[in-house]
Amino acid sequence: MRRVATRRGMPTVTVLAIDGGGIRGMIPAAFLNRLEQQTGHPVSELFDYVAGTSTGGILALGLGLRRPNQDKPYTAAELVSLYIAQGQHIFSRSFFHIVGALGNLNGPKYPHDGVDDVLKTYFAGMRLRDARTNVMVPAYAIELRCPFFFRSWQAQAKAAATTHDFEAWQVARCTSAAPTFFPPHRAQAADGQTYALIDGGMYANNPALCTWVEAHDRHPDAEILVVSLGTGNQSKPVRYDDAKDWGLAGWAPHLIDVIFDGVSDTVDVELDDVRRGVHATGCGDWRTGRAQSRGSDACGAVARRRVVQFPLDRLRRSQMDADGGAETISQLNRSLSHGQEVLR
Repeated sequence: MRRVATRRGMPTVTVLAIDGGGIRGMIPAAFLNRLEQQTGHPVSELFDYVAGTSTGGILALGLGLRRPNQDKPYTAAELVSLYIAQGQHIFSRSFFHIVGALGNLNGPKYPHDGVDDVLKTYFAGMRLRDARTNVMVPAYAIELRCPFFFRSWQAQAKAAATTHDFEAWQVARCTSAAPTFFPPHRAQAADGQTYALIDGGMYANNPALCTWVEAHDRHPDAEILVVSLGTGNQSKPVRYDDAKDWGLAGWAPHLIDVIFDGVSDTVDVELDDVRRGVHATGCGDWRTGRAQSRGSDACGAVARRRVVQFPLDRLRRSQMDADGGAETISQLNRSLSHGQEVLR
């Protein structure tokens, strides 16, 4: 826990939550690179909890786990390079895969080989127990039909070391196994037990609320500061005149995006209510990554929460140029064309 006193004399627990969003994960990665440069500290020293879903889970693991033969995780700059150098390999498919899967109708859009190769390379020798800070990554257990949380503090606990510890690459593979994009992954715990898992974005594409609950349960007397990073906004509407006659085939190409965006935006609204309503127990919340204003009150509230003035004096007594952070996100959003493939 960061020993920083608040106005109420309470200790502060700092939480970083990173959304899913596929190749758009380079947006929060670039923002965190600027954060590390401005503070002079790695993410693992700035935050008590680092959580991420799907592409955000890959970032959380890279930023929070020690690498073999080193006492430090990847830097955010190194993870930006991962997206640039390996994005095409992750989202590659052969002609024979396209034919066998009938495009995407009879199988996942991408084979697992490319993403497996990249994750095994970047997370070689790393396990969940190697966390330098508290790391949490959501997935969904399709055979058990329930949410499944990878928690580093459980992997490090003596009583649960074998049942809750996993290879880092498998954790990353599970949380990014978006249905229709990649096949599920069967992850094996240190005790040999296996779990069939898919993308945690099915229920927690924005893991901020899940992580707030974990932090609040473990530190009930602390003020909780949440920094929640999105991956940009899906601005293409689903038009009523098109959707009113859709069946399964019509909805299939849009359903994952609708679910993931809806889940992320709902968490924004709920945490905003929490922030306003529980000041007695303490909760701060800063959110960035939503760029479009919307029509309804709920969606408008999400859009208005695009705040990039992070109170870093409560993290490491440093300051960050908020306008520079906003410009970083703006530039990255412009650089990501609508034609690029997106893995949630």
